[in-house]
Amino acid sequence: MIRKSVLLCVLMLPVLGATCLTPVETPDRITNAATTVDLTFVRPATDRTVARGDVVAVEFLATNRTGQPGLATIFVENRSNLEQSILAADVEISGTGRSITVNWDTATFPPAQYSIRGTLRAGDRNRTANSAGRIRVDGPPTLVFTAPTEDTTLPASGEATITIRWTVNDPEGDGTIRIGLDTDLDHGSGNEIFILQKALVRDELRDSLEWNGEDVDGDKVPEGTYRIFALIEDKFNPLVTAEGLARVIVPTPTEPEENVTAGIIKPDLPSEFAIFQPVFPIEFGINDSSDVLLDLKIDSDDNHQNGNEITILSQRFIRAGTKKDTFNWDGKDTAGDFVPDGIYTLLVVINRGSGAPQTIASTHSVTRRSTALRVDSRQTWERGTTEWSLLEPTESPSPRRDTRAAYDVVRQKAVVFGGQSDAGTPTNETWLFDRANWQRVNPTTSPPARYDHAMAYDSGVDETIIFGGYDGTTVMNDMWVFDGSEWTERTLTTAPSPRYGAAVAYDVDRGVTVLFGGTDDVSILDDTWEWDGLDWRQIMPFASPPARYIAAMAYDEERQVMILFGGATDAGLDQETWEYDGDTWTRRQPLLVPSLRARHAMSYDVEQKKIVLFGGVAEIAANGETWTWDGSEWTLEKPSIRPAARDGHSMIYDRGAKKTFQFFGLTGVPVISLIEPATNVTVTAGQFQTIRWRDDDPVGTSKIRLVIDDDPNPAESTETGAAELEILADRPASPDGVQDTFSVQIPASLVPGTYYVFAYVQRDGATTPDSRSVAPGRFIIRDPAQN
Repeated sequence: MIRKSVLLCVLMLPVLGATCLTPVETPDRITNAATTVDLTFVRPATDRTVARGDVVAVEFLATNRTGQPGLATIFVENRSNLEQSILAADVEISGTGRSITVNWDTATFPPAQYSIRGTLRAGDRNRTANSAGRIRVDGPPTLVFTAPTEDTTLPASGEATITIRWTVNDPEGDGTIRIGLDTDLDHGSGNEIFILQKALVRDELRDSLEWNGEDVDGDKVPEGTYRIFALIEDKFNPLVTAEGLARVIVPTPTEPEENVTAGIIKPDLPSEFAIFQPVFPIEFGINDSSDVLLDLKIDSDDNHQNGNEITILSQRFIRAGTKKDTFNWDGKDTAGDFVPDGIYTLLVVINRGSGAPQTIASTHSVTRRSTALRVDSRQTWERGTTEWSLLEPTESPSPRRDTRAAYDVVRQKAVVFGGQSDAGTPTNETWLFDRANWQRVNPTTSPPARYDHAMAYDSGVDETIIFGGYDGTTVMNDMWVFDGSEWTERTLTTAPSPRYGAAVAYDVDRGVTVLFGGTDDVSILDDTWEWDGLDWRQIMPFASPPARYIAAMAYDEERQVMILFGGATDAGLDQETWEYDGDTWTRRQPLLVPSLRARHAMSYDVEQKKIVLFGGVAEIAANGETWTWDGSEWTLEKPSIRPAARDGHSMIYDRGAKKTFQFFGLTGVPVISLIEPATNVTVTAGQFQTIRWRDDDPVGTSKIRLVIDDDPNPAESTETGAAELEILADRPASPDGVQDTFSVQIPASLVPGTYYVFAYVQRDGATTPDSRSVAPGRFIIRDPAQN
């Protein structure tokens, strides 16, 4: 037994200082009665690593039954250099095994692996022992910046950099370094910008970064003056912070010198120009060293020198050195007449005063329409693995757009509420869809009519919820829940502000509905809210997407994150992909992304484990693309059949059917433009002549009809006996403005005279043609009796 309480001093060899420890005596433990001298370590029993400065409990059992004084010494041994440091010296031991604990303070010990050893001497008997476990002392990493040593401005050149240098030492090589920029000394306030993150290697390392002005995500760092700092983390030690020697200055960016070539700059994609639009902006480049005169023309064919061109801007004076200019076209030619409907190529004609004028054609067409640009749809589509199919239920809701839908998992039906008609009239109708048929529900009470509201199904409480929306006058923030047959308004103590166009989806893993953004008709919003079935709670994530509305969001169940894409921001339409994990938002930057868009729809395909995106609108042109997101990359799908290009539609995934369903939206209407005959052609009966046209059918179900008529205005003619001959009917229209031809044999039944060629395109189910075109040239049928 311990005869008296002794004060044990740690004697460091070589001298490292002394720490006085008091052994802790615990009750007897049973040992082998036949043993006269014994020393056994109880702790540490296994190898482990501790941070430098941690206290390690060293417990041992000692027995001395010799009847002579026994003295025990406990020490640690550095396994790198075999230096020993005494923890406890000359501890008097007598009697059967006692448990003694010595607390080892590692604060002054260099980083290394240590074994714990002990000796017990009693008379002529000695006993030595080693602990079963070894202790590795992990020293904290250190970092010292060495450059820049004075405040440095980032050069304006995009290829120039600032060199940041430092020396770092991580004894264990298990750390991570993050180099950052901050406007203050509080590097945990959330306004830090990180420019490098990398793992550390063991021991001292001189390292550097050639910083080009971008953060770790590749985004440009905003202008400002920043302190350089570093955060060094490892597995065992507290976070270490290091400050730079100087600051970096990011100047206000200067506009780069543009390399403009002559031609059409915008529109830079196929565009629509409806008659109800006041103007259509056309941006063009010149970049001539001398003054020039410029014309803008449109042409419906590929020969831009045959006289069919229509001048819409004549002899505009352009000064030398001008690089860009814009013409707001009102849809008329220079004579003040509206140009006919058609698909046109834009032409820039530059007159330099000598030589022939230079004509430069645009690469994208402009479709001029006198009909409505787009119409509401009542179509219902389903998607299996990759292909879309148009369903034909016996009854469907009236055409509408900007409605919202959610899938009721318990009742296995889609719930659809609200929306607006083509005239802009909102509705408060509730419809259910069971994969084959639509059923209108007539609840006792319904929410007020609205569109662009937030809607989701909360499986945790078995309710479909709607929040906010717009009725054309008022922005709302009321909340309603639907139990499959009745709507009930919820009284809220806390709620998001009034808004419409917010993105919303249900997180099945956390049991909350997540809402982001929207607009109150004054500002675009960037706040994040969660609904847990009882209350709304605003989330304050570390990072958030820029404010946006009419974006789309869906929950990725495989990866347990929300995916947000696109929408309209203060800067215009967007094509960013953001991910929300319940704590913060993270921007993803895949190599391939869908184009800029808003009012698109997304849902999660449980079978494919992918997000499905369809449609949307960029400026005034709807989109008919199908994209999928697998958690890392976007992929453009190419189904053989697809819905018409549209926006403002709804989309849900039916878990029972294992299919995606799409409803309603705003679709484009078809248009046609005749190209040939380009000039008057003299023909005789029996001859074959080619008719060429270009058509664009975003609906996918339109038909083309060709007619020869001796009346230039057949719809207005009251003349009896006017000849009209249909030469082609029910020809399927083509998408994307491609050209098509038809060879017609001039029938003998036509009397000699002048005949016009007309083309009509009409959607399936429409009562009148959507577009009409007349050919530039005419067929002049010669009397065979005349030479």
